[in-house]
Amino acid sequence: MVYTGLPSAKRVSSDEVEVLVPLHCQNLIGAVEVVLRLTAPDSNSAAPAELRQLTGCTSDRTMIKFDMPQPKARRGSSRVRTEILVLDNSGALLTHSLAPIPIR
Repeated sequence: MVYTGLPSAKRVSSDEVEVLVPLHCQNLIGAVEVVLRLTAPDSNSAAPAELRQLTGCTSDRTMIKFDMPQPKARRGSSRVRTEILVLDNSGALLTHSLAPIPIR
C-alpha cells in the first residue's frame, strides 16, 4: 500500500522550484516510480513540467525531492498545481493525487 502526503514547494532560485513529496508505504515489495507534474494554474502553457523518480520507499515516511524549472505563471502568482502519480514496477497506477501548493 502506498499513498502520498501533501507536497510542499519552495523557490530555490529565480527559475527553479524544489518540490518535496512525502510517501507513506506499507507492505511494499520492490520499487515504485513517482511521477510529478507541475503547472501554474493560470499559465497559458499547455504542457506541464514532468519529472520521474524511482524509490524503494522502505519506510512509513519517505521524502522524494524534485528540482524542476518554475512553471510560467502570471506575474505575482505564487501557487502551482501538482499532480502526483505512483506506479508499481510493472507500470500499474497505485495512487494519484492533485494538490494546489504555494511556493515559499
